[in-house]
Amino acid sequence: MCKTPLAVTLTLLLVMSLTACAPRVIQTPVDPRLTRDCAYPVREGDSNSDIADAYLRRGAALEECTARMRAIRGN
Repeated sequence: MCKTPLAVTLTLLLVMSLTACAPRVIQTPVDPRLTRDCAYPVREGDSNSDIADAYLRRGAALEECTARMRAIRGN
């Protein structure tokens, strides 16, 4: 059998295709502490201070929720 460069190349490609491993996606469960529902603080009254307090608590809840979602994504 004559070993031409084409024959060697084809043989090499054949061997590589027979031994190649396909990538596998393995899903792992996410920590339940990270996937709990995001908090939504409600307004407790109708005064301006109650509205301002609810606004601040919602902002803090949004920041906490965003941090958890980033942890899930790995950011």
